[in-house]
Amino acid sequence: MKQVTNKIKESYGKLLLFFFIFLLAIKGTGSGQCLPDTPKADLQAVSIDPSSLEISPVGTIQLVIEMKNNGPCVIPMGEASFTVTFPDTYIQPGVPLNVTNVCGPNRWQLFNQTQAGGFYSLIFRNSGEVIPVGGVACPISFDIRGKGIVTTKPISISLSSSLTALAKTGDLNVLNQSISLKLNVGANTSPIPALIITDFNVKANECNAVLTWKTSSNNIADSFEVEYGINETAFTRVGVLQNKNSNSNSGSTYEYVKDQGNSKGYYRLKIFEKGGKFSYSKTVSINTKCIIKKGF
Repeated sequence: MKQVTNKIKESYGKLLLFFFIFLLAIKGTGSGQCLPDTPKADLQAVSIDPSSLEISPVGTIQLVIEMKNNGPCVIPMGEASFTVTFPDTYIQPGVPLNVTNVCGPNRWQLFNQTQAGGFYSLIFRNSGEVIPVGGVACPISFDIRGKGIVTTKPISISLSSSLTALAKTGDLNVLNQSISLKLNVGANTSPIPALIITDFNVKANECNAVLTWKTSSNNIADSFEVEYGINETAFTRVGVLQNKNSNSNSGSTYEYVKDQGNSKGYYRLKIFEKGGKFSYSKTVSINTKCIIKKGF
């Protein structure tokens, strides 16, 4: 009888141990603590979409990248990366790159940028956040721009994903870990649509920089963003003006005033069309000096 009791206890103990291991496996799957020697994540390159399938040789468009972790575990910070590659003959990274993350400002950050063998390669890494399993789409976007050269053949832009050795990967759902698209470089050699901006200038009024521009037959314009920088390469948005007569063929005059202080500033317009496309004006600069008037 005692031997039977011991066998029952032994069997019961084995069942408890098996159940405990099973619970740990389930917990590991949900929290990112997976079992040893098993794939920990499946980083999928979902899509790469441009704001336009054609870029002007001197224009700018936006690339929207979507990555997804198919699990079974979260990817720790610094363990996931993806690379965007494109020919350096016709297009180049935007200056500034204007990286925007939909889910958290630090999920994907530019880790490295190289130019070799006729290609630009931009490597992004999850330096600031973990990559959870599944969930809603969390795209990242950045700008690319033309280099002033026209081609009659579409160029390819590719996207590929990778994980470090610490985060073992496997294509668990048999979906592609890379994707590509074709982009046309159009023959438009004007930096902005010819019928939108006819004049863009800046003048100094003591501390203020006064920007003015005129439009002609600008029914394709939607809005104008004023961008400011302390040099010719790094700009930030400082104001937005809506198109005054988007349904009219007549032109309008615009003015924007910025308190610049005692300094030199650089300005450009980011011109949005109704369909969502945008382009940039030329860059203008001005020195301002504040004049303090003495009272009597």
